[in-house]
Amino acid sequence: SLSHKALMISVLFLVFMAFKQPMSIGTLIAGFGLSYLFMVVTPTPAGIGFIEGLLTLALNGLGVPLESAAVITLTYYGITLWLLLLYGLIAFRWIGGGKVPTQTTSPTTSQ
Repeated sequence: SLSHKALMISVLFLVFMAFKQPMSIGTLIAGFGLSYLFMVVTPTPAGIGFIEGLLTLALNGLGVPLESAAVITLTYYGITLWLLLLYGLIAFRWIGGGKVPTQTTSPTTSQ
């Protein structure tokens, strides 16, 4: 569990670096912590819909410009949620989980 959180923080760090947005370690950890907190308390699965707006405002409150905060948030959730969902759907289809079982006809018995 701890390594998963460290991986998620490193993804957020790499997204900040990809958009050349300066940040401190406090901004990084507080932004991740707030996003995880919002994900847990929102009524939608995985916080879909709420997280994007709340994390954008939280990063803006931590000193990140609003435009950069919006792009960073959408990219971070695009990688950590939507891309993983796409990989899961492809894997599910590839292993055959989406196939409908064929119905076999049983021999009719005559009376």
